[in-house]
Amino acid sequence: MRKAKQKPVGRQPKIDIGAELLASVREMKAGIRARVHCPEISAVAHARLALATASSAQRR
Repeated sequence: MRKAKQKPVGRQPKIDIGAELLASVREMKAGIRARVHCPEISAVAHARLALATASSAQRR
């Protein structure tokens, strides 16, 4: 008996990855940004950053 040909799982046909990569590189070079991520710093993280800069200044 012959095996039935199966399509590869997880692949999406008709997507030109090379063209998408070229377009994204052109956007980066042009300075076009889709979204800007600015997370808020919690009080704990802010205190840790302050302590780290204070301790590095004391070492000098």
